[in-house]
Amino acid sequence: MGKLFPALLPEHEEFIRKQRLFFVGSAPLQADGHVNISPKGYDSLRIISPTEVAYLDLTGSGNETSAHVEENGRITFMFVAFEGAPMILRLYGRGRTILPGMPEWDGLAQRFDFNQLAGARQIIYAAVEAVKTSCGFSVPYYTYAGERDTLLQWALKKGEQGLAAYRKEKNAVSMDNIVTPLGRLLSESDGRPAKCRIFQYAATTSPYGEFLFVSLPTDRSEDNHRADECIPGLSRGIGTNGSSGASWSSRPWSRF
Repeated sequence: MGKLFPALLPEHEEFIRKQRLFFVGSAPLQADGHVNISPKGYDSLRIISPTEVAYLDLTGSGNETSAHVEENGRITFMFVAFEGAPMILRLYGRGRTILPGMPEWDGLAQRFDFNQLAGARQIIYAAVEAVKTSCGFSVPYYTYAGERDTLLQWALKKGEQGLAAYRKEKNAVSMDNIVTPLGRLLSESDGRPAKCRIFQYAATTSPYGEFLFVSLPTDRSEDNHRADECIPGLSRGIGTNGSSGASWSSRPWSRF
């Protein structure tokens, strides 16, 4: 039944290399935040050492894992035997997002075949703290039939400029408004903060200090929210809308 190990054993590594699919779990710290589970395919995962793994993360419609590991580091990998002897293997660790240009990028990137994996946006690296196996007796059999190339073809069709625009729109902020490392990089490149979902930013200076606010495109005063925690260095407190005198709400957003 279930066994716990401090690091990957050779038989664990062999099992992982045979799997065509793995799952990544993460979550924000906030109690009402969204727990995320992502399935990963292709030849995208590498075992760096018995206590280190990394996978090449391709461009998609969300960027939850990156946001969560940036905020709190927690990450779990799950590998399941769908063929042969039953087993479930989980890796518990602390993750980091590695972007092009970071000191760790070149050493990790050389382990992956970028020619076969179009649309790569970042590498998710994890230091493994615990390895756990369990029986997997109730997992059904599934037979591997092949890889879907839909995502790869989509990325090739988008091209580099299209992918960059897509990432800026879809990958900069998580569902819970945590700004991702990619979002921060994109905002630094154009001098503007990453948007919190569909919200728009507006900066203002008041007697209480400098504040940053967000509002829905309709700019209704009741929809305005505080975004001072989105951008480091801005003061806490409640500002006011100088034109109408209406108070802005103090709903917090996620910190870089």
